[in-house]
Amino acid sequence: MNIQLLSPTEIAKVIGEKKSTDLIGDANNITVQSLSNLKKTNPNKYEVVVLGLVAKKLNINVDDLIFLNEFKNNSEKSLS
Repeated sequence: MNIQLLSPTEIAKVIGEKKSTDLIGDANNITVQSLSNLKKTNPNKYEVVVLGLVAKKLNINVDDLIFLNEFKNNSEKSLS
């Protein structure tokens, strides 16, 4: 899934939220409009911000991300 192609509303729905404002929740200084503007002006930064919001909303921390990365790498090695 390429996050850079999805709108904030589409991303919110993928993670089980009803609307884009549910995605940003209590994040300070972030609005749906600012995310939409960022998507147009700086897609890479948009991806990083959205990944952070999704991780926060799904209660995923850095240790979880490291574990998932190692799991993915080990799975790829065992398939080859």
